[in-house]
Amino acid sequence: MAQNATPTNMEILRQKIKSDKKLVVAQNLNLTDAEGAKFWPVYDAYQKDLQQINERLAMVILAVRQRAGYKRKGEEDAR
Repeated sequence: MAQNATPTNMEILRQKIKSDKKLVVAQNLNLTDAEGAKFWPVYDAYQKDLQQINERLAMVILAVRQRAGYKRKGEEDAR
């Protein structure tokens, strides 16, 4: 999203899911303010790291598929 300031529908959906996930975690943990002050920075850092790992994994999967000659659904042979 660095080049385009307008978020795509997929980016909006991802943000909504992240917010909803955090809300579910918060509702189920019932943290005090003191506990929350310690927990949420760790949670946010973990989620950021997890997102980076998932992005790298997606890139690897796409590269492997490309090398193996797989095409995305709907792509036709260029022959």
